[in-house]
Amino acid sequence: MARMLPIRARLGGGRGSPAAQVHHPARSAAYSASVNDSDNVRDSGSWKHPHEPHGGGFASRLNWLRAGVLGANDGIVSTAGLVVGVASATAATTPILTAGVAGLVAGALSMAAGEYVSVSSQRDAERAAALPPEQQVNPWHAAYASLGAFVAGGLVPVLVALVPWSHAAVVPAIAASVVVALVVTGAVSARVSGADVRRAVVRNVTGGSVAMAVTYGIGSLVGLAV
Repeated sequence: MARMLPIRARLGGGRGSPAAQVHHPARSAAYSASVNDSDNVRDSGSWKHPHEPHGGGFASRLNWLRAGVLGANDGIVSTAGLVVGVASATAATTPILTAGVAGLVAGALSMAAGEYVSVSSQRDAERAAALPPEQQVNPWHAAYASLGAFVAGGLVPVLVALVPWSHAAVVPAIAASVVVALVVTGAVSARVSGADVRRAVVRNVTGGSVAMAVTYGIGSLVGLAV
């Protein structure tokens, strides 16, 4: 036994060492294949999980989906805030619609421009990191998605305000339609991001309701002062 110890030490001793695989041809072949595969993957720079979606257009699709959902949500809340604020100050239809349309157009253009600038900066970073062109985000797609979604969302309170409601009913009607729309956008955003649907909906509705309550209060104060 004493004579065997130096021999084992010279062979490397451990069960997982390459030297120990000499006495096990099948294990040695598997070990060599594993090492070679790991080296090839490391050299190619493709440390990717097999079930992750690394297809060429996935980043771009996710980008415009995110921009679309956020644009719709912003269009609903910001336009509704303007319409409710003006409606709480006056019963005239023209100022309400003027504020709604002006806010809709200005907000949509602002969202599109901001999204383009933001995503362009992200694309510059991806180019600096030498990502393939098909894996880079597209700022125009994000801008178009944000613009269209903002308009679609902002039309909800504007179209409801077009209905000839009584002065007492216009604000509750707008608020109810906005809550329904926020439930939809909250559920869609949760589905897209894989988040909890109930939590996203509650957060969305709460934020929009607070915004409408604040603008309604400010409009009421201004209407009383004027």
